[in-house]
Amino acid sequence: MCAATPEGLDLYRFSGIARSAISQHISRDFGDTGFHKVTIAVSNAEQFAFSYTIGRLWKRRGSGCRSALWIISPKVMAGTVVVIEEQAGIETTNIWLRLRTSTKAIFVTADRLYDCVLGTDFTYADFRFWAAFDMFLLEKAEESALDGHPVTLVSGSVCTICCEERPVKMTFCAESGILRELIWPHQRDHNPIRVLQAGGLLKIDGIWTPQVIAVSRPRDGYSSRMTLRGTAHHLEIDDKLFDPERVNSALLAEFTDALKLVPNISN
Repeated sequence: MCAATPEGLDLYRFSGIARSAISQHISRDFGDTGFHKVTIAVSNAEQFAFSYTIGRLWKRRGSGCRSALWIISPKVMAGTVVVIEEQAGIETTNIWLRLRTSTKAIFVTADRLYDCVLGTDFTYADFRFWAAFDMFLLEKAEESALDGHPVTLVSGSVCTICCEERPVKMTFCAESGILRELIWPHQRDHNPIRVLQAGGLLKIDGIWTPQVIAVSRPRDGYSSRMTLRGTAHHLEIDDKLFDPERVNSALLAEFTDALKLVPNISN
């Protein structure tokens, strides 16, 4: 049993293969603190629509993690912040949205966890570090390969806070524990409704990190692609940057300037 597993998540209800993959995912090292700079490009019917540059900070404490995402560009939205507070493997998540022009943070209710964020195809749940295993009924698990790398394939059904039971397929990297693929098939024809894929894994500061995370909705022709541009780990980060009532665009701008020295990643 992984030390990071919080109360409320019973891993022993899963099969041995699935339990091993889940434990590895939960206990993987993504850095006690860290920073990502990413771009998110949004497409409609394979035509580019718009993009964002986003900063992401996080601080992990045992089985919990707080993260803050903020828009760096375009300038008209710079400083808009999302703060996420999560527990390893547990669906219940605290989320706050603070618009750049607002003095108060808006608490995002549980029924909006799977809403698309800022007009992209990414939901609030997609920005979590841990998948929410307490909502899964995983019936099958097998070892396989993806892009020549060993993976564990897990399938079953899921019932979320705001959605009725539906099928789900997940793929975990056997080496890093990273969720490589999450597919939501249609209940009748089993064709994908929504697909999340992580690829181009890099090891930076001894930590495995995807270079690209993409979300697509094949039936609708929409997709969003998040590309890693820079990262750093083991930073000193003030807790007020994760406080939705205290963090503001000025603080984030100051932190963003300090991180200009973080080397860019070539993609």
